[in-house]
Amino acid sequence: MKLLKAHIENFGKLSNVDFEFDNLFVLQKENGFGKTTLSIFLKAMFYSMQKKGNNKAFKMERSKYKPWQGGVYGGYVIFEIKGKKYKLTRTFADTPEGDTFELVDLTTGLVSKDFSIDIGFELFGCGEETFLVTAFFPQLSFEGGLTDEMRANMTGLNKFENDLNNLSNAQKIILTKSKEIRSAKVKSAQIEEQKYTCRNIESLIENQRVEIDELKNTILFQEEKLSNLKKEQREELSIQNKNYNYVEQKSQAENQLLQMQSKLNELLLKRVETPKQEQRKQSKYTTENPRDKKRFLALSVLSILFIITGVIVAGITKLSNIINIITFVCLSGLGIISEIMLLLNYRRNNKNNIQKVEKDEENVNEDYKQQIEQLKLEIEDKKNEIQNRFLQNIDLNRTKLENLNMQVSTMEKELAITKMKLLNLNNDHDANCEKYQYMQSQLSEIQNSQLIISEKQNYLEKTLAFLEQAKQNVSIRFMEPMKQAFESLFNIVSSDKKGEVSLDINLNASISSANGNKEYEYLSQGYKDIVSICQRIALLDDVYKEEKPFILLDDPFVNLDDKKMEIMKKLITKLSQKYQIIYLHCHSRCSIN
Repeated sequence: MKLLKAHIENFGKLSNVDFEFDNLFVLQKENGFGKTTLSIFLKAMFYSMQKKGNNKAFKMERSKYKPWQGGVYGGYVIFEIKGKKYKLTRTFADTPEGDTFELVDLTTGLVSKDFSIDIGFELFGCGEETFLVTAFFPQLSFEGGLTDEMRANMTGLNKFENDLNNLSNAQKIILTKSKEIRSAKVKSAQIEEQKYTCRNIESLIENQRVEIDELKNTILFQEEKLSNLKKEQREELSIQNKNYNYVEQKSQAENQLLQMQSKLNELLLKRVETPKQEQRKQSKYTTENPRDKKRFLALSVLSILFIITGVIVAGITKLSNIINIITFVCLSGLGIISEIMLLLNYRRNNKNNIQKVEKDEENVNEDYKQQIEQLKLEIEDKKNEIQNRFLQNIDLNRTKLENLNMQVSTMEKELAITKMKLLNLNNDHDANCEKYQYMQSQLSEIQNSQLIISEKQNYLEKTLAFLEQAKQNVSIRFMEPMKQAFESLFNIVSSDKKGEVSLDINLNASISSANGNKEYEYLSQGYKDIVSICQRIALLDDVYKEEKPFILLDDPFVNLDDKKMEIMKKLITKLSQKYQIIYLHCHSRCSIN
């Protein structure tokens, strides 16, 4: 296949430019002309452009090479293959869905169905990835590598129903599944954290059990102490009640004795006062008896009237005769006799009254005497009763009972608090037990899941190892000629390091030293470029066994010194005899005459 012409309508900074190609096309332009833009355009004509992802726009081809000046995004190329010429036209949009593709057979002028939108793969037998690591030499650093597609092309496995491609797909599927399994696998740190949590909960449960037992023992002790205090309280209360009753009875008895003594004193006082009262009573009878006094006064008035009458009669008659005298004498005598009789009668009555008073006094004295004697006997009996029955002098001190009441109340509160603590602790203990069982169940499920995942992962890793071994076995068949081609090219370009650089079956380079082989990264950038260039050139014949692609060189030799640059120019000139070379550079020293 050979490129003949390219027209860029709009692509990056390039607009309405044309290029015509021969077998060795060399373009020397200053920086900023758009050499890399041209190389990406030629690649995009056959392999389209990458899809726009979530990365920043300048990192994506579609955004980076979108026309600066606007207009139609794309162009066309004219190429020749097996004697036929085609015009390939593409335009690009923000997404692949907006792209257009057209292929015209220039012999007929009709749209050709010889190739589809995947024309790059159909022409060269490889995808974009393989093309970029073999036929595309970018500016500055670049690396080679061995893709599955390259292996298939080099070993001919693509002729056997794409077995190697299927193998690669199988590896990708297994790797994806392995990643899914690894992502589903719980990290060991999480398992250890779960175990640590379980151990902490278990330790907490055990401590709570010990604390529960201690609280139960404390409750038993407090209940026993409370029972003893209540027993002592009841006994003390009984003693206090008995003492109270004793003191109360003693007080009642003493009050009774006092009452009896008081009554005795009253009787004694009455006994002393009674004769005086009787004397006053007797005197009253003799001098102040109203009836006798009235009677005495009446008789006295009558006697006086008799005498006055006699005197009046005597005065009137002047005692002239005996009759008047007798009358006078009789009236006077009658008055005197009346007065005498009145006096005698008064004395007699007074005597009777005195006798009666004396008799009454004797009766009263006898009665008082009996009462006093009886009361004295009763007082004596009460004294004896008090002396015999109430011998103890009991003090009703309730301090001990009050202290016991306070101790009982305090102990009841402490017992209630302890029981509440036990209840709360039991609830916490039950909750922690449930949590522990749940955590243990989760841990068991995780561990079982880990075992299953580990087994699956082990099977997948073994399968991948077998597939990789199969791939390596296939690769070994062509590695020796590949290594020889690489070493031959490398030794031509870098004679000073002849035999020091080698490749493994994955085309990874290493350099030998006194301390053993060093990896590719230990090389200088210039030697890295040489290794990559030699790798790619060594791969070309084996990868592209049928149709040869054009080789894009986008100023790849900027890191080479002058000596190696001259060698590389000769190598490119020789390579252009087999491949079409598109060589883009900006330094005059890189120019090929």
